Amino acid sequence: MDYRQEIQHQLAAEYSQPSDVLFRVFGILSGSVLLYLYAGWLFIWIWLPLYLVMHLAYHRFLSTRGPAPGVRDVRIASLIYIGMMISFIWMPFVLALHPAEPLRLIGFALFTAAAVFLARRADRPLLLTWGLILVVIFPAGFAFLWHFLGYDSVLHQIGGVFVTLALGTYMITTILAARQMRIKASETVQRNVQEQKMVAIGELVGGVAHDFNNVLTAIIGNLELHDVMDDPAEKRVVLQEAYDASKRAEAVVKQLLIYSRKAPSAQSDLDLDREMTRMLGLAQRLISETIELRYVPADRALVVRADETMLMTALINLILNAAEAMPQGGCAKLSVCYWAKSPLGPMADGALLNPGSYAAITLQDEGHGIAPEMLNKVIQPFVSEKKTGQGTGLGLPMVLGFAKEAGGGLQIESSHRGTLVSIWLPVVHIAKEGA
Repeated sequence: MDYRQEIQHQLAAEYSQPSDVLFRVFGILSGSVLLYLYAGWLFIWIWLPLYLVMHLAYHRFLSTRGPAPGVRDVRIASLIYIGMMISFIWMPFVLALHPAEPLRLIGFALFTAAAVFLARRADRPLLLTWGLILVVIFPAGFAFLWHFLGYDSVLHQIGGVFVTLALGTYMITTILAARQMRIKASETVQRNVQEQKMVAIGELVGGVAHDFNNVLTAIIGNLELHDVMDDPAEKRVVLQEAYDASKRAEAVVKQLLIYSRKAPSAQSDLDLDREMTRMLGLAQRLISETIELRYVPADRALVVRADETMLMTALINLILNAAEAMPQGGCAKLSVCYWAKSPLGPMADGALLNPGSYAAITLQDEGHGIAPEMLNKVIQPFVSEKKTGQGTGLGLPMVLGFAKEAGGGLQIESSHRGTLVSIWLPVVHIAKEGA
């Protein structure tokens, strides 16, 4: 099971639609008031706060899981949700057993709504699935039986037993079938992803072979020339060219390791404003004087956990790309902002970030932009819009690999007016000014 996906599923199933959440909260509040006015039950004001507190605890737990939750997180989330349903379901249970017909109808209606909601959720963990069946379906079945066994007619009682068993069985099989359908859908997606990975690996191998063939040709050719040349100066030139070609091969290997996230990663807490200031001094010397590099810091001091060298390399890559997109000059605006709202939209690779606090490092240029048909391909290795020999096609894949290694993601937007690239990194904490 993909535990991160399951945590995201539980969060989305319960809170992804604000209108649905507001409708449920409004229904609970208004229903509590009406029940109090109708029956005068004081314990309603114990039931309502308890249910809302369990909701807050559930939402808080799901939204604070890290980038790599484990089986323990999923089990705890499942137990909290079961507890939340217990805090809710005892009220419909009390209503369904009440002698007043209107209250019984309300109780059975709430049981039905809860059962339908469970089938729609289609949770994968067996602990959660069977826990909810025990918490919701079995109390509902008991209430049905209690109602039917209250009739004097034996025929009515027997019919009630059969109806209760049929409804209970149908709801249980529906919930289990919904769970199975979700599992099959997830397996289908995983198979498709695996097929796409195999295609990507094929393209990667082809790209590596092509790139290294060019580099080896340059190295071998210059070394062969070295053997036939007599002039020491010419020998030094061809040796230097062979050395430069070998350094290009080294750079390709390093970028491949970063892209595959196999390079050694020394993560530490980094003050983004301090890192940006350091990086800008280096970047300004690497680009043309016709390029204006403007920096807009965040309105607060943000600290992220990432590899400092990889962060610098990723930002330099983006700035060089922006500069190359503006051969006649222009402005490249680098900004950092704090984002604590959720959910975030999908990243360039289609992934969704866990809810939480993020720092968005955004670079916007005024260049020619990326062709629409290339926008979804530029994060693939060895895919580049640059002319042959001017780029390996590993820059943006490396940036994506760095961002994912740090628990974040990469977003890319482009038009004929320029390109906007954002690196999203989880915020470790908001540092005090001057710290």
